[in-house]
Amino acid sequence: MWQVPFLFSLFFFQQFQCFRIGHLEYENSNETKILEICMKTAGTRKQHTLISLPSCHNFNGLENAANLNYQYAVDLLIGAACDEETQTVSRLALRWHKLYLSSAPLSTKEKEGTTIALKPHSLAGTAEVILAVCKSMKWKEIGLIYSDETKYTAHAIYDMLAEKEEEDIKINVFLQTDGTMNTYTILHSARVLISFLSTSDLSRFVKTLKDKAFRPLEFSIIHVDCYKSETTEFYTHLDQKASEETNPISAARLRKLHRHVALLRNSHDDKGNMEEFATKHGMIPSHTLYKALVLCDGLQLLSDYKPLSDNLTIVQQQPTLWEHVTNTEIHGYSGPMFIGSDGVRLPYYEMFMWRDGKTQHVASVRPRESEFCEKEKMSNESKNCYEITRTIPFGQLLDDLPPYSSDCGYDNNLCSDFHVFMIAAIVFSILLIPMAIAFYLQRKEHLIQQMPWRVPLDTINFDDSRNGRLLSVSRRVSTVSTARASYSSIFSANVSEHAHVNKQKVSTKRYVQRRPITFTRQEMEMLNQLKYMSHTNINPFTGICFNQGSELIVMWQFTARYSLEDLIFGKEQKFGRNFQSTFIKHIMHGINFIHNSSIKVHGTLYLSNCVVDSYWVVKLTDFGIKNILKERMHHKELAPNSSFDIDAIHYKYLQLAPEHLSSLLEKHEEPMGTVEGDIYQLAMVIYQILFYMKPFAERQEDIKELATLLSNQSTAPLHPKVPEGNSFTMRLLSIIQQCWLYKPAARPTLIKITDAVNREFGQDVKGTLIDQMIEMIDEYSANLEHIVAERTRELEQDMATTENLLYQLLPKSIADSIRSGKSVVPEQHSSVSLLVVDVCQFTKFCEAFIPVHILETLQELYSSFDYIVQKNKAFKVENVGDAYLICSGIPEMTACRHLREVSKISLKLQEFMKTFTVRHRPSHILQIKMGITSGAVAAGILGSIAPRFCIFGDTVNMACRMASTGLPGTIQLSELTANTMMEKFPSFIIEERGMIDVKGKGTCLTFWLTGEKDQMRRQSSRSSCISHSQIKFEIEEANKTNNQFLKV
Repeated sequence: MWQVPFLFSLFFFQQFQCFRIGHLEYENSNETKILEICMKTAGTRKQHTLISLPSCHNFNGLENAANLNYQYAVDLLIGAACDEETQTVSRLALRWHKLYLSSAPLSTKEKEGTTIALKPHSLAGTAEVILAVCKSMKWKEIGLIYSDETKYTAHAIYDMLAEKEEEDIKINVFLQTDGTMNTYTILHSARVLISFLSTSDLSRFVKTLKDKAFRPLEFSIIHVDCYKSETTEFYTHLDQKASEETNPISAARLRKLHRHVALLRNSHDDKGNMEEFATKHGMIPSHTLYKALVLCDGLQLLSDYKPLSDNLTIVQQQPTLWEHVTNTEIHGYSGPMFIGSDGVRLPYYEMFMWRDGKTQHVASVRPRESEFCEKEKMSNESKNCYEITRTIPFGQLLDDLPPYSSDCGYDNNLCSDFHVFMIAAIVFSILLIPMAIAFYLQRKEHLIQQMPWRVPLDTINFDDSRNGRLLSVSRRVSTVSTARASYSSIFSANVSEHAHVNKQKVSTKRYVQRRPITFTRQEMEMLNQLKYMSHTNINPFTGICFNQGSELIVMWQFTARYSLEDLIFGKEQKFGRNFQSTFIKHIMHGINFIHNSSIKVHGTLYLSNCVVDSYWVVKLTDFGIKNILKERMHHKELAPNSSFDIDAIHYKYLQLAPEHLSSLLEKHEEPMGTVEGDIYQLAMVIYQILFYMKPFAERQEDIKELATLLSNQSTAPLHPKVPEGNSFTMRLLSIIQQCWLYKPAARPTLIKITDAVNREFGQDVKGTLIDQMIEMIDEYSANLEHIVAERTRELEQDMATTENLLYQLLPKSIADSIRSGKSVVPEQHSSVSLLVVDVCQFTKFCEAFIPVHILETLQELYSSFDYIVQKNKAFKVENVGDAYLICSGIPEMTACRHLREVSKISLKLQEFMKTFTVRHRPSHILQIKMGITSGAVAAGILGSIAPRFCIFGDTVNMACRMASTGLPGTIQLSELTANTMMEKFPSFIIEERGMIDVKGKGTCLTFWLTGEKDQMRRQSSRSSCISHSQIKFEIEEANKTNNQFLKV
């Protein structure tokens, strides 16, 4: 238990700054004792006062941080080594303009501008170290390889390196490998490889390099140690793998390659200083002790600080203190410490190489001050840099590493020997056919690995529907991707977005990506075939963007006239027989091409997937990719945010073949398509084009019941009803109905359907598509004026209803400001009146009724209250549970009129409760108690989404206390409010209650408001005598328009 803060001081010379340090001590960590030891043995020449309060237990650190700032007036903060508190403390320190030294893990990732992150590890620092090494070695082209265990670290560092475009270092390859996978692309893309592999994967990769590379000794490998292994164990493991080779020559070649492997290791892993400190002071080495020693090193940063002037406050000194602490190097208990210009502790690295069976230290990589980087800032915007210092005499071993380029090129295509060429020509001529086959397969495999369907993220620009601009994906804040990019994208009517890829407009569908995606070879081959598929009635597949962010984006070419579903049912356009014939033939040509290709089936042949271009050519889209995405979701590479809801099945699934619909209802996932299933859906599409009706629109069952009937193949076949009096021949109608047979084998082939369509529309089609289009435009123009007038009237009605609802949610002045686009700034109101209504014995009331009856009773009660409030100049702020808060005086009222308004409302509510009965139990008497207080409050809008009007201040607390300490059926006033009423409004009847205990205020004198004198009652007799039934009737009449709008 912490009763009082722990204080201790050290006395030094007065010419240096003395600090009051607020310490947020981790629970049960003994940090205060350790800091005391550190400060006593530091030998600094300052006087510091350490004030320690607990943290990291039920968020008490946030409360104590405020206490340290306001109550103890500390100059800076340290501690709070827990994730759930440190980020908030960092934000508070920024608000207070106070320095905050934190050793929490989040401090290096999420911190504010006045926070010093004392944790030594940093991905950004590792990226800077790699750049420094490449600059020192004059490497301009590199490759990054990583294992499955280190993919997140590698991806983070790759993103940081990719942002350093001005560094003139190009990343040729970035791939995952286990030592054997993807090695062809790696070996043919770079000579300098930055490795994030595990030790076992690296040993396999070096062996693959020996076996498959044209010139293995041209490769350099810089291995970044992500596992904090011992340097000797690392190289011993590689040498042991070479010893396992049965061929001595092969083992010797491996050892030569090991000479080109340099180990880059973080030098903060040595805990010797901590163990020495623990032994000296009788403590046990632990991670908690290490965190406390990190704070000791942080306090050491404050050494020798001199203020510019003795008259400056700590807030005014904050920029100078920040400059003193940053770009400073010290050697503390946790190792060497260097705080960069951005307040993050940068890591130190060491480089090692293997020579003569020993590990040799070849170089040290240490951060430097900003001034040292001034010469480099011409091409580097980073605030700190790294200096590479070679050791003596082993630093010269770095010169043995090969350059980044090869005279023969990465593919060895710049070097050739004549005799080798002649021998190869002879062998090729003898084995022409096998070589040709092998070459074809290799080229095909290379084309698959190139993934021509992969779209780079930086080439995608989404349409900004708000202002017509294009937004780059890298800058666009995705607020809807989580809702759309989910498993429901497959099971619902997913709306496509529009974007531009290399100045070409595309339609996109997005899915949330959980982790890096790896496609199988079969999937990549199918995507290649989909990419190069070309046909007049097939919409071109643009590609997929994946593993480049948090989303997977599928792109198809954009069509100007959207889909047939939009034209027929969205815009309700009517087409002549010529259009119908053309649309159906285009769809059949497209489905015939798919059935004869390697894709085989469409699977989702709906009107929404039949898009129309600017020349009125129908093209099939959204096929071939669905099964691949489902497989990725099963592997949890794409996030299934929502599952298939059997109770909310989409209408379009009624067009699935019965065998597929049955599988859908049983397994809750859309099944693989079949040729026979496409024939069934094709008939559904033809039905909608011919009759402008959705299938089964005439049925009365809901979608779930109808889906169950359709999937039940034991009953008689259920078909869409053909409208009577249509002009189509029995031949075409019969072939359509045959497509809906339950037995897939009994359905007609596509050739028979094509023959029936040609016979139906072969003779009587008149005019061209252009002629029919002109006729349709003339008819649409004649009705356009009437449509515009009707839409304008509906819009005005909706705007009026919306304005009325907005005025009910917010005060009129604030609502008008929001509507005009002005920002609502919080305001201080010096004089307002508050009325708090509290339902008596609300807990017993809730226990006596079921939840539905509670809600209905409260709705009836509060709606009546709202009606009474609207008749006066007041505003309901909120009601939560049994509490009901009313405010008057915003905007300002003169002469305390707001107090009179809330007093009248309270008396009307008191009168109303005499006639109010609980509808579900008339014998239950519901009573309220009310409290009124006047004073100053702060009011403003909280939140940008669903904004709320809120008020804060001691006046609010006092009003709540007046209500809670009152008696049932009474109105209690504070002393100041009662005096004001007796002075300003003597018409109200006020009686003294006496002294009562008020929580947070002590003993206070309060008064009762019991009524109003007769002459005032006659002036407002109509509004005062309000019955429960009258209010209920008027509320129902007034809300008819709003209820109608909400239903829409």
